[in-house]
Amino acid sequence: MIVDHTVFNDSFDALIGLAYPDFAEPGVTPIFDALMESDQLESNVFSWFLSQNPDEDSELLFGGWDEEKFTGEIEWHDVLATDNFWVIQLDDIKVNGVSTGYC
Repeated sequence: MIVDHTVFNDSFDALIGLAYPDFAEPGVTPIFDALMESDQLESNVFSWFLSQNPDEDSELLFGGWDEEKFTGEIEWHDVLATDNFWVIQLDDIKVNGVSTGYC
């Protein structure tokens, strides 16, 4: 499943449906949880590709990732315990192998 950002008329700053169920509106099952519960996904993962190129769409994919959108190997990180958001531990952020000092 691909969600095309061009179908939205308003700006937003969240990936709708990707929070944990405890953070959702009361009585609402987030879309990702509903897809997992209904066994519609090849794998219980989601991925996104964010493009800065105005001629290229950004993508949100449920159930996998598009290997045409990156090079190298995927590096998996544990999600830290939280009730509301996806959080991972960052020890450093590097650009071209040089530490940015943000962490």
